[in-house]
Amino acid sequence: MAQVKKADSLLTKSKRFGRFQIERLLGEGGFASVYLALDPKLNRHVALKIPKAAMLESADAKIRFEREARAAAMLSHPFIVPVFECGEHDGKNYIASAWCPGQTLSSWIRRQPNEIDLHAAARIIAELSEAVGHAHQRGIIHRDLKPANVLIDGEERINKVRSSLDQLDQETETIAPSTKREDRRDTADETETILPGQHDTTTIVRKDPEHPLTKPDNQNDEECIFGKLRISDFGLAKSTNENQELTVEGAIMGTPSYMSPEQAAGRPDVGAASDIFTLGTMLFELIAGQVPFRRDSTLQTMIAITDDPLPRIDSLRKNVPRDLKAICEKAMKKEPAERYASAFALASDLNAWLDGRPIEARVSTSIEKFTKACKRNPGISAAIAASLLSLTLGLTATTWSWRNSEANLEKAKFEFKRAEENAAQAMLAATKERRARDSAEKVATFMTGVFRSPDPTKKGRDVKVLEILDEARESLNDSFGDDPEVRLDLMMAIADCYHQIGEYQESISILEDASEFRLANLAENRDLKLQIDNRMAKGWIETRELKKAIGLLHQNLLLAEELEGVDSSIYATTERNLAAAHLYNREFETALPILEQLMDKVDDLSLEPARVLGIRNMLASCYGEVGRNEDSIELLEEILEQQKELLGEDHPSCLETANNLAVGYSKSGNREQAAEQQEFILEQSRHIHGDEHPITLRCINNLAKSRYGLGNFAESTLLYREVYHLCVTKLGANHPNTLSVGVGLSSSLLAENEFEEVVQLLNRIRKPLTKAVGDSDGRVRRLLDSLARAYEQTNQVPEAIEATQDLLSTLPEEKFNSPHGLSLRATVVRLLLKNGQSERAEELATELYNSISDLEDTPGYPNTLVNLTLGLAKTGNSKLDEAGEHLEYVLSRKHSLQQFSKDETVVLKRLLELLVENLDDVDSELQLFDAEEWNSVLDSIEFNEADETQ
Repeated sequence: MAQVKKADSLLTKSKRFGRFQIERLLGEGGFASVYLALDPKLNRHVALKIPKAAMLESADAKIRFEREARAAAMLSHPFIVPVFECGEHDGKNYIASAWCPGQTLSSWIRRQPNEIDLHAAARIIAELSEAVGHAHQRGIIHRDLKPANVLIDGEERINKVRSSLDQLDQETETIAPSTKREDRRDTADETETILPGQHDTTTIVRKDPEHPLTKPDNQNDEECIFGKLRISDFGLAKSTNENQELTVEGAIMGTPSYMSPEQAAGRPDVGAASDIFTLGTMLFELIAGQVPFRRDSTLQTMIAITDDPLPRIDSLRKNVPRDLKAICEKAMKKEPAERYASAFALASDLNAWLDGRPIEARVSTSIEKFTKACKRNPGISAAIAASLLSLTLGLTATTWSWRNSEANLEKAKFEFKRAEENAAQAMLAATKERRARDSAEKVATFMTGVFRSPDPTKKGRDVKVLEILDEARESLNDSFGDDPEVRLDLMMAIADCYHQIGEYQESISILEDASEFRLANLAENRDLKLQIDNRMAKGWIETRELKKAIGLLHQNLLLAEELEGVDSSIYATTERNLAAAHLYNREFETALPILEQLMDKVDDLSLEPARVLGIRNMLASCYGEVGRNEDSIELLEEILEQQKELLGEDHPSCLETANNLAVGYSKSGNREQAAEQQEFILEQSRHIHGDEHPITLRCINNLAKSRYGLGNFAESTLLYREVYHLCVTKLGANHPNTLSVGVGLSSSLLAENEFEEVVQLLNRIRKPLTKAVGDSDGRVRRLLDSLARAYEQTNQVPEAIEATQDLLSTLPEEKFNSPHGLSLRATVVRLLLKNGQSERAEELATELYNSISDLEDTPGYPNTLVNLTLGLAKTGNSKLDEAGEHLEYVLSRKHSLQQFSKDETVVLKRLLELLVENLDDVDSELQLFDAEEWNSVLDSIEFNEADETQ
């Protein structure tokens, strides 16, 4: 056993496992250890689960571990931790899954100082129920659900940790730039993909509190929406498709407090209903603050689960709504058949309660309570049975014949009802098809009349499409009053037109009217509800109300599945919209499996070719975002050719694909080809959409960034000024997109030495940008970096120091000793020296030097940087003897300067320039340093910078 423990501990010390680079131990259980590891193949962090050596000595344990990987890999759902791969290395099996930094639901519950909000509790279990329902649909029963196996994914933190500095220097962004950190020059190389039919007008406004409950602006204080939940650990999962079980009858597996009665009894029929019972247990715990059946020992706990009645929840917490208690009680029925028919049904009831709608569950009747009492008290049951026995025997003979006839009659009624339902469904389908055809004709006639009616010289000018749509919307009040379904179809058609011309708020507004109109006139028509809600979600995606969109789309998936099934066109449309929402929310690992799964079934759905190309376009964009840029470019080039042939070169969809292709070229370093493509795209967008359309604004912004990346600062500044002015006019000065463009404009102005204008611009937009996106967003970091440089160039050194320190404070802790963090700290030392604060500068330089002394395998740049910084600080304090060894180290590494990146050599160059200035001022009788030699080092850095710019 000691050898086994030694083998496991060596893994952490070795820091490698196959291609994975082990960074630290995340957690450890009796069966396996989980490590945070970097997968260099896709440059992403993963949670690497590796069984302990002793565990795999058992053949059953190895099979169970492989089964866990298979079970989790079959699932693709936003609330389930995705498994990337499983395999074997040096005889050790492993599972690589998404790393979800943050905490477990169990630890979050323990930390709550007060009772958990009831709406939050219901939403938590509703979301988990959807994920469990997804697993059940695919034949996977979890069997070990509990709060400790639910992770709260800190999405902002995971984005920070995933992003390495090299990646960030090459990232691309749009008017709504990413949250990633950029190089001073390469920020301009950021461009954004345009998802098919999802035109960008506003930026993502993130809320990333430490508390996992995030309250939307449109909700009351008592209502909350839960953050990112992910179910993990399918180690006890079983597949309903497998013939063999590793467990045998009577074997008890799971966590006692969260077991179902059939689990606790060791019964072999543990199925989907068991997971539903556990979800009910978790709901009970969230409401009451404790699990219902925990006792002093494991055995007593399991006996209580099988035999004891469910405690009254209102005895543990006052004022729990009756319907919520009923939902919890139904989910926790002792008999599996009495629980919800599916996890989806549980989710549906919880969502109904959250929405204030009637629920399926109900409180037990008096007869049911009496029956339960009899089950709990066998003595009473026996007495009642004895009293009734004689009466029962007397009735048996006379009722047997009648019961037999009644059974036959019920069977006949059932068959007749089934035939009647089939006929009704066929008639309904025919009616729906006929109604849809008639409605389409009326809508087409109305819209054709609308666009033909205006006088093209009205008021001495051309009439704009927006004016036509506004008049059409007004005229709806007088149209089709006797046919509410056609009127709703018209409202959706006008909403679609608003959406296409980029007037997303107008589209949302008319859809809100349509939703109210449906409730008042066609509340029973859930098909129309689904159509309206899907359009509403698309509008919210464009206005970046992404959490609202994702929540609505998950409800739409449940409704689409209920109405038409998972293999229907409307279900596929909803999935596509959900993938778009996750893409814009930068949840690429969540969007990718949705899109891949969707592509697997498009052939069976008979979708129009243009829609299929749109889904492929989105998939290609996702490939680019997860580091598969070559796959992305290849797929986009193929899509663009097919779209040109199918739709024509001037079609907006071709414009979208061409933009995404330009993004791919830019990411691969082919900036000139990207710029050429973006020039053509901008010309086409101006022609198709006009100057003020969101697509055109993004195209101007993207071209400005490409020009900046190529060093054409005069051209980039002109383009940035144009798009900034248009954004101020169209969106407002404090709109997040306008502010993001302002950051890009400041970078270009800085390159043209317009320092005073940079200071004025950035001070004007700093506060509203920070308020909109948070101080840890990449745009705020770029703003602070540009502001510090502009302050220094205008001799406002104290302000430059403050801005650089503010920038340092936005870095996550794990990046403080990264090359970028060390560079910023060295910059503070340099600025302190320029400001005459030599002693403080030496203190910080010493901290900087000591901060990497304990790091193993420190690369060349940090060592060169900290030695140069400390040597410079000591030179500034005339401590030449102490400075000598540090500066001699730098000279001995002169050849390694050729290996440093451009932004690293820029930092070193500024430090060296200050050193040469100080050498002229220091009385150096010892002749330890030769200024000419240091100037030669500066010359080599200048050559590297010029060479890279070319």
